[in-house]
Amino acid sequence: MMMARSVAGILLLTCFISLACAQDDYLDPSNGGANRAAVEEIGGAMQSDIFNIGAHSGIASTTPQGSRAPSGVVRLGGQQAQMQQSQVPVAASSTQQAPANVAGRWRLEMADAASRSVELALYQSEDAMFGRGIMTLGNDTQEVAASGSALGNKLVLDLVSIRDLSMFRLLMTVDARSASGNYNVFSASDPGARSGSVRGRRLA
Repeated sequence: MMMARSVAGILLLTCFISLACAQDDYLDPSNGGANRAAVEEIGGAMQSDIFNIGAHSGIASTTPQGSRAPSGVVRLGGQQAQMQQSQVPVAASSTQQAPANVAGRWRLEMADAASRSVELALYQSEDAMFGRGIMTLGNDTQEVAASGSALGNKLVLDLVSIRDLSMFRLLMTVDARSASGNYNVFSASDPGARSGSVRGRRLA
């Protein structure tokens, strides 16, 4: 469009210069016919297609009239680019059970090939358990350390004997006053694992 206007301006300026350079009698009022011819020449030039910016000028909008880009689509350089909606991940909600309160003094009765009893003092910090106690087997007693964790009413508790390097891993279900479950025995002197059952009651 700018180029068309420039060409039109040059053509118009050229016509006026031609009039200025003509003979003096060309502008004489008595030569009205010549003047009218010049004006008609200029008018004809103004009606040329070069002054008409439209369907025949070769210049058109990149977006057709009356058309509208569909929702979610933008036009870039005459081409359509689909806009991607951001996917907001939805965090999966998980409900974790609060650990049971097992802190206090317990007495555990354990039975496998032999029968044992444990007087145990347990401490608790959220789901972590720890403590110590005395394990009795017949006339033999030894001190054990306790550690474990709770999830809901499920308790995993390890009782470790330092003297003979053995560990009792207890898997129990607990409530306010009692506990029951099973255990496995691991010993440095006896590689074979043993298993047994355990029942417990809260003393305080």
